[in-house]
This record gives sequence, structure tokens and C-alpha cells, in this order.
Amino acid sequence: MNSTVVYDSLRLLTALRTIGEGSGMYFIAVTVLILTVISTQRWVVISHRSFFTQRRACFTVIALMLAASLVVILRVLENVNIGYGCSLRYMLNANMLSCYLVMTIANFNVYRSICRHQRQIQIQQRIILVDRR
Repeated sequence: MNSTVVYDSLRLLTALRTIGEGSGMYFIAVTVLILTVISTQRWVVISHRSFFTQRRACFTVIALMLAASLVVILRVLENVNIGYGCSLRYMLNANMLSCYLVMTIANFNVYRSICRHQRQIQIQQRIILVDRR
């Protein structure tokens, strides 16, 4: 009877750990993916290209949530001892690296566009001041 209680409590702890880790990993993955989309969308808007409509934005968010659910599925399979631990780590590292790379490039291009715009405004102000004299 005692070994059954220990076995059941271990299963309960494993289930709780899986739920906690899975939900945490899901929300982290969704957050990073949405931040990547926000950075990319800001770059696209500043460069005067129209890409996102309301319908495309909804589909993008749904696709990101489904992509993030893969992380949870692999985590559950790892806790069930099917052996996806290495795959999960590689997938998470590749996902995070690609998201950080895309965010860095997009934000750098936004910064360059803002600097270019500021220079254009300064040149126009100088021209206006010279014309007034």
C-alpha cells in the first residue's frame, strides 16, 4: 500500500512539473516570437512597405501560438521519457537564436531609418535658415 502511495505521488509531481514547465516554456516562446513579429512589423512600416493587414496579423498570431505549442509537446514527451530532450534543447536554441537575430537586424534597420530621417530634417532646416537670410 505504501509503495502505491509513493508511486502515485511521484506521478502527480511529474504531472505538475510538466504542466508548470510546459506552460512557462509556452509563454516564453510566445513572448519571444511576438516580440520578433513586432520588431519586424515596425521595420516594415518604417520602410514604407505595407505587409500586415488585420487578417494577416491574426493569422500570424495564431501561427506563432501553434509554433510555440510544439515546445510544450516536446517538453511533455521528454517528461514521459520518450527521449526528445536533445531535440527540445536544439529546437529551443535555434528558435531563440533566430528570433534574437531577426530582432537585432530589424531594430538596427529601424534605428538607421530614424537616423536617416533626422539627418534629412536637419538638412531641410538648414536650407530654410539659409533661404531666410
